[in-house]
Amino acid sequence: MPPGDVHKAISVGRIVPVIVVDERGSAAHLSDALVAGGLHCAEVTFRTPAAEAALRITAADGRLLVGAGTVVNPEQVDRALAAGARFIVSPKLPVLEAPSPNMQTVTSSVPR
Repeated sequence: MPPGDVHKAISVGRIVPVIVVDERGSAAHLSDALVAGGLHCAEVTFRTPAAEAALRITAADGRLLVGAGTVVNPEQVDRALAAGARFIVSPKLPVLEAPSPNMQTVTSSVPR
C-alpha cells in the first residue's frame, strides 16, 4: 500500500483499535483476534517495554496496517518506523505516514 493510501485505509475502516502489549508473545494472538474480528489496522502504543517488539511482529505478519501510538519523541519515531509502523500517532502531533521503500524521509513537526 503506497503511503498516500494509509490515511484513506484508516478512514475507510473507521475503527483503529489501540492495543497495549505487555508481553511480546501476545502480539501474534492479538493480530489473529483483530483479523478474525474483521479489522484491518491497529495502533500499538509505545508505552510498554514490549511495544517495539510487538509492533515488529504485527507489521511482519502483514495482515494489518499497523502504526505506533503514544509516540512522544524523535527517537521513538525512528524506532517505530524501523519496526514497521506505517503511521505514527502522538499526543503532540498529527498522524504521520511512514515512508514507502522508495522514500527517504517522513515529514514531521517533531523537532530533531
